[in-house]
Amino acid sequence: MSVLRPMGTELEYGILDRDHPNANPVQLSFDVIDAVATSARRHIRWDYRGEDPINDARGYHLPRASARADMLTDEPQRFITNTVSDFGARCYVDHAHPEYSSAEVNTPRAAVAATMLGDTLMLSAAQMLQTQGRNIHLYRATTDGKGASWGAHESYQISRIVPFEQLADLMLAHFSSRIVLVGAGRVGIGERSERAGFQISQRADFMHAKLGLQTTFERPIVNARDESHSSSAMRRLHVISGDANCMPIPNLIKLGATSILAWLAECAYDPTCEGYTPAAFAALLDGVVPEDPVRAIHEFSHDLALQVKVPVRSGQQLTALEIQHRLFDEVHSVGAAVYGIADDESENSGDINREKQLVCWPDQDTALVMQLWQQVLDDLDTLTGISDEERLFARDAASRIEWLLKWQIIERIRRKLHTNWAAAQCAACDIAWGALDPEESLYAKVSSNVQPLPNLDNIPNSKAEQYRALYTQGLTDRARLRVALLNKWPQSIRALSWSSIVVCDTEGNIHDIRMQTPDDAATQRRLQVIANSSSIEDVLRHW
Repeated sequence: MSVLRPMGTELEYGILDRDHPNANPVQLSFDVIDAVATSARRHIRWDYRGEDPINDARGYHLPRASARADMLTDEPQRFITNTVSDFGARCYVDHAHPEYSSAEVNTPRAAVAATMLGDTLMLSAAQMLQTQGRNIHLYRATTDGKGASWGAHESYQISRIVPFEQLADLMLAHFSSRIVLVGAGRVGIGERSERAGFQISQRADFMHAKLGLQTTFERPIVNARDESHSSSAMRRLHVISGDANCMPIPNLIKLGATSILAWLAECAYDPTCEGYTPAAFAALLDGVVPEDPVRAIHEFSHDLALQVKVPVRSGQQLTALEIQHRLFDEVHSVGAAVYGIADDESENSGDINREKQLVCWPDQDTALVMQLWQQVLDDLDTLTGISDEERLFARDAASRIEWLLKWQIIERIRRKLHTNWAAAQCAACDIAWGALDPEESLYAKVSSNVQPLPNLDNIPNSKAEQYRALYTQGLTDRARLRVALLNKWPQSIRALSWSSIVVCDTEGNIHDIRMQTPDDAATQRRLQVIANSSSIEDVLRHW
């Protein structure tokens, strides 16, 4: 009952060969992923048996004959390169982009660390190719500003006790409005930047449906893919509407707020969670779900003044910020009922003012996410309706809000050049923001003005080592098992997936290991066996 749950991130990187701008991006992506692979793990293939991308959470299975080819991601492709990192992440080519998919972690901070490790891994691959005379560059973004878009996905394990229709409604409200907190900013309005200007979200203009199974066309705000990679009691919420954030705080709020809202939905349908009911949850949904979420996400993204209102089901007109305030207040209220108020604030127990109540959250990560979520809501309150001049000097808020910092930097460049938002220089700055190469990255040049990921003081050494330690601490037991085998006996592994590992012993016998749940007693026992074993045969004997 917190932000803690199995989750993960996936990021497709923009890719360019500077010496050959018209080079085939698919082949460039193959080259990058091949550079990620090591001799110890190059032979390991991806096991597609547990995947089912056309199973719909609304209760039906799309016939394969009716599915577009790009939806059938469970079909092994002879020319699609896959490799696995030493820390359990999958790297592969998805359509025309190299993609990094993190292993499953239990905390939002570990998930943020996973994204940073992905950048480090992919940048190293690009730099390796550069030493071979290739001028390949990678970008953390979800659009080229010319009509193409690709993904920065999130995944969350959620109990099936929550009816999918109600979960989808909650996420329609959240995903359409959270962009004001966690949008990465973008130059250009419209998919192809048909209008000059700057907007809050990279991805918003590419959302054209409320709900759907597809991910590459008529993109839905809520993806209905029902492919849990876990037990039948759980579903995986696969999120495709998010931006590729560079800043750590937006990344943390994006993951943490979504996770704790999933907890809110679970609490409504869990009879052991006293004081919150499906009726109360339904009342919340009526007050926050936009009548037209697609229109809402577009209009919210285009409004830097944060004043656009859209109708919600109750008939009220709300801004994105007002929707987020209602979601936060509901979580805070239910959290206070479940966990109580801190003793030194008990006199305010009847006061709904969230700034005067300190909920006794059960773990540090939940307290941190709620603190930062509230802080950014407060930041946005101060930005609502202000002029461009005032927004330009909102430095403290910009240390936590990526779209704001990005707008400030490019707006200053624009003014210095005496040009408008349609200028090529603005578009170039937009792309340069997410460059992985620190020499090229506009974000890297201003990152000293960014609030870092909190509570890293107890992890010594460099930032990269901090992220690696934080990620490792947050791995689920299932992911730890995968990492342990990958690092100790990679030569024995023939194939793996999120829920299986196929190993071969020295006699040539194949062993198919299934791991349905991210954390269970059997996995703990297997980890202990690995730690005490000197050979893969010894592991298999005691498995």
